[in-house]
Amino acid sequence: MNAEPPSANHDQRTVVICNDFALERYKHVLAEQSSLDANTHTSFTLFQGILTATVAAVSLVVLQAEAWSLTTEASMAVLKTAALLTALTGAAFVASMVGNMFSWIDLRREEQRITLRFANDMGRDDPSFGNIWRWKEFYLTIMVAVWTAAAAWLLLGPYMNLVAST
Repeated sequence: MNAEPPSANHDQRTVVICNDFALERYKHVLAEQSSLDANTHTSFTLFQGILTATVAAVSLVVLQAEAWSLTTEASMAVLKTAALLTALTGAAFVASMVGNMFSWIDLRREEQRITLRFANDMGRDDPSFGNIWRWKEFYLTIMVAVWTAAAAWLLLGPYMNLVAST
């Protein structure tokens, strides 16, 4: 009889199942990383749309306040509401990006654990926040924070003065 002992055959099947599971897990981790990337772009597009609509609405109110017979108080309320909307939208985007960055680090660590165990290290550096300057999420977050601050300043500063002077 040339049959292998049951334990050897069982061990070989276990290795194959383990490798298949690791490959599927690796694919899942890469898909999650791609999903985070897509979510970043979706969130940024949403932020741009909300900011653009807010600025357009405020500009319309400022330009048409007299024609619509809006009181100064009503116009100022619109500006304050727009500033609040801008600040909340910007804060939500920044919080989302920070969460995405932590999720990406976690997924990258899991990716590295899988590759170290099943495919050597493949020459990739350990994930860390030390190279944050290379991440597009970092620059988008900075840009949104600056845009949010500038829009809030514009709404509560020059626009408010313009409305108050009419």
